[in-house]
Formats: sequence, structure tokens, C-alpha cells
Amino acid sequence: EEWYQIWEGWNHESPEGGKSFSIATWDNAYRFPKGRDEREFRIYEEKYGHDALMAHYGGIPSAPSNLILKGYWSHEVNVDPDIEFDKSKPVEITIDPGYDSHYVVEVMQWDYANDKLRMVDEVAEVGLTHDEVRNLCEARPWWRYIQGGTIDPYAGENHVYGSIMPVYYWEPVRLRLDYRPRVPTTVQALKEALANGEHGPRLTVSDRCIRFIYEAARWRKDGMNPSKKKCDALKAAGYWLVDHFGQERVLGAHEDEDNVVIGGGPSDFQMV
Repeated sequence: EEWYQIWEGWNHESPEGGKSFSIATWDNAYRFPKGRDEREFRIYEEKYGHDALMAHYGGIPSAPSNLILKGYWSHEVNVDPDIEFDKSKPVEITIDPGYDSHYVVEVMQWDYANDKLRMVDEVAEVGLTHDEVRNLCEARPWWRYIQGGTIDPYAGENHVYGSIMPVYYWEPVRLRLDYRPRVPTTVQALKEALANGEHGPRLTVSDRCIRFIYEAARWRKDGMNPSKKKCDALKAAGYWLVDHFGQERVLGAHEDEDNVVIGGGPSDFQMV
């Protein structure tokens, strides 16, 4: 993992429990008594831009160009530590099963009044069985209110060596897996949900969703395509977003997958 991802991740709560720090050159008050207003820094910024100034003098590195959610994901914008489960609003789960990788369950709520989405909680574990992960979910306060959800579209198939299809272990919760979106469609759905529009992002995330936050800041391209690593929580969220907002793609709203439309309210996007 590149040092930038470690530095960025450790600026916030992280699975590793690390902490990162930055000291800007202009914090040296003896050498630069005017601080950030020194002529040297102003000239550099005018010539090379703010990001270059912060990377060269400010102790804030530039994000790698191959980050998939660069320009869409922002910890400061998309993470809300005040988010709590609200039993008065619809709640669903979305699942990306795994054993060697993370087995992720994200908990989604939404508000019909303003079309805002909230990821209110998360279960993310490695090396646990379906039953063990379900037991963790059943201990959470939102479990009894679950109305349905989504799961990896391939979870409806029996696996090799006779293992039972993963969706079976979550019955009687009705998990939808009818649609198998292309990877660009899933990426686009994540970008649209996270983009900071005129009225803020459609999707905000609780700081309890540590795995999702970790992956959103790190997911990158492997060559020309999105990496298959460090994206379990993102895939889970993507299944749900495509399932709920797929109608806009059926109607051909986006001919270009990079043409992101930022919704301003219920008139722009509707749950389907």
C-alpha cells in the first residue's frame, strides 16, 4: 500500500488504529515570520496551484491520480458522526459475502421527504461463516426492523464442493439479487451517491462504517480497470444503489459512464 493511503487513512479513525500528522513549512515561525503569507509561498501557489503548494510546502500530499473515487469521496463531506439508526425510517441491509476477504453487511436508510441516503452501521469481518456474521447482525438494534435488502448477485448460486448458496443463510430476509450490473455501472452509482451537489451529497456515512470509509479513500485502478482488492464494502453499497436507482439507467439517463448527474431532490431521482 502506498504511503499516501496510509497517511490519508490515519487522518481519521482507521482499522489499524494509526495516527498521521503533518507540519507545514510555514509553521516554522522563526524562518517564516509571516507564515502562510510569505512571498515565497504566494508566488509558488500562483505559479503551480494550491495542490502543488500543499504537497511541496504544506505537508499535505496530492492524492494519486488512479484513485477511482477521487473528486467524489471526501471524509469531511461524506462522513457524519451524528448519524444514528432511526427506526421510523425504512432500513435495509446490503451484503458482499466473503471469507478470506471481508464479509461486509452495510445498513442503509433513506428519507422519502428529501431523497437523502444514510449508511447507519456496518458489520465487516474476515474469516467468519455466514451464520457467525448473521449472529453479529442479529445483536444490533436495527436487525428487527430490516425490511429487505440486496446481496452479491452471484450469492444465489450454489458454490463449488457442494456449499449452499449464501443467500440461503439470510432467510427469511428478502435479499434481491436479480440484476448483475456491469462494473462501470456500480462505480457510477457510487460516484453519483457521494458527489457533493448543491444540496450536499445524497449519501452520508456513519463513522461506525470503518471498512467502507477505509475502502472509499483507497480504491484504485489496476491498469485500466478498477482493482478487485479493497472494495468489498464498496461493492455491497454498489449493489444496493444500483438496485434502487437502476431505473435512470434503463431510461438511458447516462450515455457516458463518466458523465455524472448530481441530483437536487426527489424530482431528479426516484426510488424504484
